[in-house]
Amino acid sequence: MTDTDHFLLALIGVIDRQSTNVVEFADSRMIGYTSTPGGSVLLTRSEIDPCTGKVVDQDIGSASPQGARLKWEWRSESTTLIKYAREYKATSSNGVKETNGGQILAGQYIAPVAEWIFPEITAPGTQPAKLDFTQMTWLTNGLGPDANGKVWGPIFPWPDASSPAAPKACEVTTPTTSSTPASSDATTPTSAAPSSVTADPTVPTANAGKDLTVKPSAVATLVGTADNAGSFTDLTYSWAQVAGPSVTLTGATAATAKFTVPSATSAVSYSFELTVASKSKGTQSKDTVVVDNSYDTVTITAYTWTNTQSGTISVTAQTTNSTNKLTLQLMNPTAGAILNMVPVSGSPGKFTYNARSTKQPSQGVKVTSSGGGSSSRTTISQKLKRWHARFFGTA
Repeated sequence: MTDTDHFLLALIGVIDRQSTNVVEFADSRMIGYTSTPGGSVLLTRSEIDPCTGKVVDQDIGSASPQGARLKWEWRSESTTLIKYAREYKATSSNGVKETNGGQILAGQYIAPVAEWIFPEITAPGTQPAKLDFTQMTWLTNGLGPDANGKVWGPIFPWPDASSPAAPKACEVTTPTTSSTPASSDATTPTSAAPSSVTADPTVPTANAGKDLTVKPSAVATLVGTADNAGSFTDLTYSWAQVAGPSVTLTGATAATAKFTVPSATSAVSYSFELTVASKSKGTQSKDTVVVDNSYDTVTITAYTWTNTQSGTISVTAQTTNSTNKLTLQLMNPTAGAILNMVPVSGSPGKFTYNARSTKQPSQGVKVTSSGGGSSSRTTISQKLKRWHARFFGTA
């Protein structure tokens, strides 16, 4: 039986560049229900290609339905900059099925953001900082062409003294089939919709494949195709790196190319552009794929200690590689014994540790991943301080 995700509520806590010493950030949450027991729910954000308008789903996490109501909930407690989208999607692992004559897709639910929660000042009387919109990609890059071929670019004027870097220019390789000139009030300098919008049968439609995440020192394989390859007999393929630290591509003039992802001490992205050309037609088109390394970044999302029950400690941490395990050390002032953290059900990569009869670590805590990443924190979470302020009237 195909599952039906019949509800999705998206609440986004916006993370910006302000110091956590003066503000607190809200968690981002996705909440919903399913109709069929078993399986899990994959959560994605909808990214829009500013040149083609194509929507690509980017994974952000997963959740498991719980209890008799089959309710699921996902939280992101990250305090680092992340990308945001206008819409988010929940898709059931039980599959998606067309119903009502194809008008409804059972097993998935797409919803706009219900609430944007910007940072809140923790010190009364402090002047709030400007709202940061730079991670909202549909504002910084645009939405691409609409049904009439009009290209909607970045928001202009940008609501700050300085605007984000301009998105890449949209290349037009063949004239559009319409004789109607581009609308004069389009907000980007592109003159018309790209060739993929015109569906010209003489132009090969390049497809560089889905974005990849590959471990450092492993081989990444780029598989290029032309969606309409059956209409041509002389297609050529070529790959070129357009972003990221330089790497050596094997098979750069073939449909499939490979490279070894370099070892790294931080997250790195590599972008490659595929060009598919037809010599006999004199036409070509391009597409881009992004390869991210899966460097294991560890983030301590919560650290609290209270003097109840001879000292109660709680630490929650997140790893970007959900296959790794996390351990905890109390710093007093050197690292203490290695303590195993417990995985949080329904939240891949999230771990927690709770204990009583524990003295407050004088130098904080350190979380280490089996993949080599680590993170330390010396101060308790801002959220605990805010809870005391609300319930006990302290500043």
